[in-house]
Order: sequence, then C-alpha cells, then structure tokens
Amino acid sequence: MIFACGLGLAQEKARYTQSAPEIETIKQLEAAYNSGLWDKYATIYAADASIDHNGFVADSKDLVAGLQRTIQSTSFYQLQYLQEELERIINDRGETWVNAWGMWQAVIPGRRDTLHIPVHSTFEFDEEGKISREFSYYDITKITNALAAAQYGRDGLIYIREVHIRENKVDIYKQIMNQFRDLLDELNIPSMYWISAMRDDRIIYHNIPINSLADIDQFNVENSRTMPMLTEAIGKEKLGNWQTQIDAATEKSQDYVVRRVADLSYWPESEKGKSGENTYFNMYELEFDQHKYEDHLAFIRDVVALAREVNSPLPFNYFEYVLGGTPSKVFIVEYAKDKADYERRHAEENKLFDNEEGRALHQRIESLYTTFKAVPGSLLPTISRPKPIN
Repeated sequence: MIFACGLGLAQEKARYTQSAPEIETIKQLEAAYNSGLWDKYATIYAADASIDHNGFVADSKDLVAGLQRTIQSTSFYQLQYLQEELERIINDRGETWVNAWGMWQAVIPGRRDTLHIPVHSTFEFDEEGKISREFSYYDITKITNALAAAQYGRDGLIYIREVHIRENKVDIYKQIMNQFRDLLDELNIPSMYWISAMRDDRIIYHNIPINSLADIDQFNVENSRTMPMLTEAIGKEKLGNWQTQIDAATEKSQDYVVRRVADLSYWPESEKGKSGENTYFNMYELEFDQHKYEDHLAFIRDVVALAREVNSPLPFNYFEYVLGGTPSKVFIVEYAKDKADYERRHAEENKLFDNEEGRALHQRIESLYTTFKAVPGSLLPTISRPKPIN
C-alpha cells in the first residue's frame, strides 16, 4: 500500500515537467523556423495536424506558406521562446501538451525600430512524438500594419478605389473581402496588392501605391488575367456569389488617383519609422474654388511650418487629385495609434497652436474653403494585402 501511494505520487509529478523530449522538439521547431529550414519545420508536425493561429486553421503546408509570406518582407526575423517557461503537461484525458511563451521579432524596411510581438503557443503531441494540434496567439495586426506603413504614406502616387457601403452591410463586405484576400494568398497571386481603410461614415478606401499612371492599366490587365484563375480555384458559381454580395453591400464606388506631397505633409522626428503603429486616422476634406489654389497652398505651407516650429505631436499626410486640372479638393489625413491617442495629441496640438500665428491660421479657413470637414476612421488589416517589400 505504501509503495502504491509512492508510485501514484511519482506519476502525478510526471504530469508536469520542464524537461521532456516534447520540449526538445519545440526547440527544434524554433530553430528550424529561425533558420528557414521549412522542410524540416513541416516534418515536425503530423501529416494530419490541425494548426490554429488566431482562429485561422491550416495544415502544415499552408502554415509554412503563410509564415514564408509574412517574413519575406523582413530583413531580419526571429522567434524566441522563453526557455524557462517551456512546460510539458499531461492532462486528465491523457493528452500530452507543451505550453510555450515567447517573442517574435522582426526588422521591416522603413521602420527605425525592431518589431516585438508576444507569442503564446500550445502544442499537442501524438504517440509518435509529432505535433498533432497547435494553438498560437499573437497580434497579427501589428505585422500587417507595419508592412502597410512601409508603403502607405511614402512619396508617390496612390490609385484609390473608394467604396460607399450600405448601412448594416459593413460586416458582410469585410467578410467577402477577407475571403478574397485569403484566396489570392493561397493562389500566390503576385499582382494584386492594396491597403484598406474605413471611415466612420462607412466609406472604404482600397489604396494601391503606383509608380506611374501606366501602372493602372497594368493593374487592370493583371486583374483580368487573375479572374480565370480564381474561377478555376473556387468555381464560377461561388465567385459570382461573392460579386453579388459585394454589389448588394455597395451603395456606390469610384476610382481616382491622388498624390502625396512630401513638403505639404508633416511627420515629427519622434514619429518617423513608427507609422506602422498608427492605425487610427482623422481625414479632412478641403474644398475650395480653383482660383484659390495658390492661396490654399500658402495656407498649408504655413500650417506645416508652424507644426515644425512648435513640434506638433500629430503627423499628417497631404493628398491631392492628380487628374482633372487644378485641384479644387484635397485630403489631409492625421494619424494616431487609436482614438484616445488621437484625442490626446490633438489636445496637445491645440495648446501649441494657441498663439497669435495659430489663431491667424484658423481665421483663414472660413474665407478660403467652401468645405472643411473631418471624419475619423481606421486601417483595415483583415482585408488589406500589402505588397511584399523587396
């Protein structure tokens, strides 16, 4: 009886350990990932393994493809599990799991700092020592936004598809666009990339950075070539159903090209290289008579000069239409991490602008603009497909 009790205690202790073959396997998984040994990485999983990352389930083949897409735009990446936190447990059902906590790091061109994202993973092992199930959780939006920031807001042209969504149709529109984006990734379509953002008044902007107006024609050509591939992949009926739902959710849409003007935009030194953190925006629409265009430019230059002088904490980009002659409407987009961060920065900026020069600028608005309104919004990483950075 005494020996039986002792044996029971030993078995109970064995249900939790920080030293086990399964833990060594996770270390091998980590090493293969960091070294880019994808064949070795995949063999650590069982052939029928179920892998869930942030609610998206895949097999080992799809997982590897997704991981490769994520890191292809980085100049450095590393996943580092905390060795002292690796633990193996055997639960009441006799299942063997390894819990891991760590940090994913990456350097993305255009950022001055290293991206750090906490990761928590739990792995179930089968009798052969292979990973049969995985659940991993991390903030994927930080990665998407960092990739987006590397191209969104750079000097240059942006081809925009502006879509006005019907009331109560935003969720279905996002759902279909998310499925469409995932299908393009699955088929590895290299020609269709965009960054999406939505204002609070249900206007969505799909932004496509281009080098010249000729790129628009090329984009449309590539788009026409892509459709047969999509039809073959999911069938004409399903693709048609997607389009029907998109049409039903859309009130109206229009395409146009804008140009970001660097010397009419403002980024404080403290914000340079951190634009990927700014997922919230406030968009100003400014309309004016065409003959006041030069007065408008003088006004914006004075705003930028004062922002630099007082070191305003609120960055903004200036966009104007490329086609249609002298612009009579422009956009100014301010950026912040979230609504609370924007309100804090905006209040601080108001204090900095509360001087004779700032008040004089404010008085010029009424006489210069026929429309001067602002609408907030946020980036939409779940339906964006940022172009990999070479």
